[in-house]
Amino acid sequence: MAIILQILGVLFLLVVITLVGGFLLLRARFRKVMGSLAEMGEQMEYAETPARLNLVKQDSLDWKDGEKVDDLVTVLKGSGFTDAGLYSPEEMSFLKIHALAHELESAYAVVYEHPLAGVWFDVYCRYLDGCTTTYSTAPQGGEMDAPSNRTRVYDKDAPAGDFVRRFFSERRQDGLEAAPAAGFKAKFEKAYANEMDWRNARGGATVDEIRRSLTLSGEPFTEEQVLEIRETKLAQAMSDLDEGLRERFQRETTMSIPEWEEKNDRLVFIHDSLPLETACGRFYEYAQPETDFDDLPSHFRGLTSRAAFHGLNEEQPPDRRFEKVGELAEPVATDVYVAPLLPEEEDDDEDDE
Repeated sequence: MAIILQILGVLFLLVVITLVGGFLLLRARFRKVMGSLAEMGEQMEYAETPARLNLVKQDSLDWKDGEKVDDLVTVLKGSGFTDAGLYSPEEMSFLKIHALAHELESAYAVVYEHPLAGVWFDVYCRYLDGCTTTYSTAPQGGEMDAPSNRTRVYDKDAPAGDFVRRFFSERRQDGLEAAPAAGFKAKFEKAYANEMDWRNARGGATVDEIRRSLTLSGEPFTEEQVLEIRETKLAQAMSDLDEGLRERFQRETTMSIPEWEEKNDRLVFIHDSLPLETACGRFYEYAQPETDFDDLPSHFRGLTSRAAFHGLNEEQPPDRRFEKVGELAEPVATDVYVAPLLPEEEDDDEDDE
């Protein structure tokens, strides 16, 4: 079910490269390019990859290509699937989802409609060991990497009935996790969150993924543009990963509710996927607000982000140190700290007393 994330990733890259290319032509074809950029700006919202998706159940959906959707649903029901609900994500109301479940065969089918990608369907199963198998007729997505425990098969031209039969005959048969219709929403949201965290822990789309996706677009591009897109995706990935890490830590922490509420805003997540400059920036923001990365001592510059942050913290006076309150193992090894109060925050606390 996380195939949707790969679709969104490809769409984002294709829209970005078009925007970048458009800006390069801006002076030569001002009016034409401005109109095209305005259109692409509207399309950008359709290619976003939010850190989480929260499905909202719908009584009905206004499909653009309802006939194609109906045909796919008819074939899937003929293969033993039953309705599991109509949904639209809170974060992307334009994405339409018809979910189906085959409880006897422990599988889900999902028919999607996206404004840019059109209509396609996935057939999906998960195993008790965490592995998954997805067969998809999506038009894009195979250009993106996937975790090693994910099996993906793409065929955008496959007849629906044959493709479903192929899925059931070729997938691994042992250790299947149950797929109840009532559990679709929770399982979809969890699958999306897990894969989003995995992608963000890698820093978002890799240089190779970007090149493959841009080659698919047929538009000319340069290595400079590839690196610009990579830098943009890295910054967004680190921001979104923080959201995922905070969510995981909240589930795992032994903090009381009052303690969580008091410390939540000052939690800092440090992992080696963070660029060293970003990790040090998080340290200086609280510990030494008048300092920046240019002031980082030379003996820290060759270290990993976690090691450098730990070393900087150890050199602080005890009353100005970050308090380490835990670690996370997934999706990336992470040290969790609570930042010290800023001087003005300490003054506020004293006034409250």
